[in-house]
Amino acid sequence: AYIFDIFEKNVPFELRLNDAIKNDLVVPFHYYGIRDQLLDYGILDKDKVARNISDSINVDFIVEEIEKHRPENQKLKCIAFCTSIAHCRLMADEFVARGYASVGLTGTNNTGERIKAFNDLQNDTKELEIICTVDILNEGVDIPAINMVLFLRPTESSTIFLQQLGRGLRKYENKEFLTVLDFIGNNYNRSVQIALALGSLSNSVYMEKVYLKELVVNDYAALNIPGVQIQIDELSKEEIIYYIDQVNFNRKDFLKKDYENFKKYLNNNSIPTHMDYLESDIAPDLMRFLKTKLNGKRVLSYYNFLKSIEEEDLPIFNDDEIKFINRLEEMLPIVRADEYLIVKSMIDNDFNIDSLLDYSSRVTKESLNHAYSYLESKKIISDDKLSVINISNIKEYVLDLINYGLTKYSIDFGEFEGKYKLYANYTKEQSIVSINKEYKMNIQLKGTYIDEDTKETYIYIGLKKDKLKEISTNYKDKFLSPNVFQWESENNTTATNAAGKKLLNTEKVHLFVRKMDEEDNVILPFTYFGIGVLDNMRSSQVINTDTGKVNDTLLFDIILDNEVPEKYHLDFNIPSEDKH
Repeated sequence: AYIFDIFEKNVPFELRLNDAIKNDLVVPFHYYGIRDQLLDYGILDKDKVARNISDSINVDFIVEEIEKHRPENQKLKCIAFCTSIAHCRLMADEFVARGYASVGLTGTNNTGERIKAFNDLQNDTKELEIICTVDILNEGVDIPAINMVLFLRPTESSTIFLQQLGRGLRKYENKEFLTVLDFIGNNYNRSVQIALALGSLSNSVYMEKVYLKELVVNDYAALNIPGVQIQIDELSKEEIIYYIDQVNFNRKDFLKKDYENFKKYLNNNSIPTHMDYLESDIAPDLMRFLKTKLNGKRVLSYYNFLKSIEEEDLPIFNDDEIKFINRLEEMLPIVRADEYLIVKSMIDNDFNIDSLLDYSSRVTKESLNHAYSYLESKKIISDDKLSVINISNIKEYVLDLINYGLTKYSIDFGEFEGKYKLYANYTKEQSIVSINKEYKMNIQLKGTYIDEDTKETYIYIGLKKDKLKEISTNYKDKFLSPNVFQWESENNTTATNAAGKKLLNTEKVHLFVRKMDEEDNVILPFTYFGIGVLDNMRSSQVINTDTGKVNDTLLFDIILDNEVPEKYHLDFNIPSEDKH
């Protein structure tokens, strides 16, 4: 946090874990998801779960796996994460009984005892091989020599999983990789957190269930991170996939748990700010908190989310202040800086359009004037001032929100050429507004927007990856190759009617694709796949399965200027071979 303050809460460069591994800044890891059929994580009594894990027969099973994966020609230097203090001590005793030099470290051990244990574990001349612990190693402790991590407890959140995994990724002499043994019990509905944590190493911002299941089934091969190996046994895969299908990832108790784990990780007893979610690579995605439905309503803002989970010590805002926050926060994640720059300058009482032009080359007088009108339409500003009467009560919250929005924009977009950033995410409204156009109802209801003045067509497509395989396979909108997308026009379009002639007059296409419309109460954005041209027109038809009515359509191939990189192929069902 102190380093972050030096840069005045700006992120000069963000390096995520997969990039850190690829750039050889940390060691890769070999992860083994091991089904432990002796465990039942459905039991609510945590003490009973702990006793089951440390049962003699189960410890024999754990030891067998340790020996199977023990580093060759090296001393074992292992950290075992346990469920509780009692479990930690039981496991240490069980390991000692089987010939391992092992100790249990908890919050009751003083600093000297901890440091001695850390040093003994790393020292090849000392006997200590396994440190059993609960959570004292979650943060602020680095033992670079660790070569094995044991997860002897259910993973409650991807935040903690990545946090504890990260304890072992420091580089060290003769250390080629970290071995991770994760013991997956029965009735483990939080096993989806393992899938999400490992999936966070991908380039996908939104981890849809179909994609997540494909990663699990294929042992995350699509991640293609040098040196990283992920092996999940078949029983564990079945368990994880079952709960991916059954569990709503954005259920209130799940989101609340993820929030509480992150708050505990920050360890400062205060409510995490918006910016806190950008400072840590293992923070939960704040957008999940903002974009879901709780109690049947869209959350809209972080403040509303905190109210819905009954966060204590929340500041009191009145209805008008909450409406203002909701309207501003509903725009997240922003795809242009102009709106937030205008609001920030008004809060600072120095609003002047010309003074905002230095922010970046993408901020122009045209974009600022359009953003000003857009803020008026959203009732965020009115009569040349902010719509909230007195900003002082919510000023700290709003400035943090704006700082988050602008910083995230800088990370996700930065400077780029053209109307849109390639492979960035946009809602349909954002894609129209960000090019200084008015988002009208007729645009909102259609899958295409045709600008007859510029002869450009904006196409929005859902791949229906959430549908049954036989339905999605027969769906005509799909990638034929990394640079060819087959697209079917809207109904009642022929080569000779008005709708068809507009398409035939198109000189340039902007292609936006999303995998599905909505999942677990969250509406998904579109990914921008760039500019293309319409080619190979042919007549087609759509039959309404309910009425039997036949609608004429046109089928096109969109030839893209850019070939889609391999890292998006699995996520968007893109064949590597040209089927055109």
